[in-house]
Amino acid sequence: MNVTRNVIEDLLPVYFAGEASPDTKDLVEEYFRGDPEFARLAQRFSRFIVERPPIQPAPHIEAEALARTKRAIRKRSWLLSLAIFFTLVPLTFAFDTSRGIVFFMWRDARSLALAFQAAGLGLWIGYFVKERRLRRSSL
Repeated sequence: MNVTRNVIEDLLPVYFAGEASPDTKDLVEEYFRGDPEFARLAQRFSRFIVERPPIQPAPHIEAEALARTKRAIRKRSWLLSLAIFFTLVPLTFAFDTSRGIVFFMWRDARSLALAFQAAGLGLWIGYFVKERRLRRSSL
């Protein structure tokens, strides 16, 4: 069988991408040895043959990904805000000349203060989990 230049031109993208089978590779290299001028020309243009156009996702996929990311960031912001609030409210205090520092919630409603602290802790955990997921998904 006579291998023509057209056959070799059809095989060049696979050959230069490094995806050719050993037999195909041998066939192309044997043809290059027989036609060194074509081999030089093919080598010169190999970067154009192998380059692939970048894959562009469909516009609706990009929009959905952006919307999901915005929702995740919004949720993370709310978690942070609520975590700070529930952590700090039980720690509100005032200075009293006779007793020193007085923590209002701990003095007047200790069980409510504990509930706020527990809620704050849960919100902090939620915030850090969400933060970790956002960082992992951006890598």
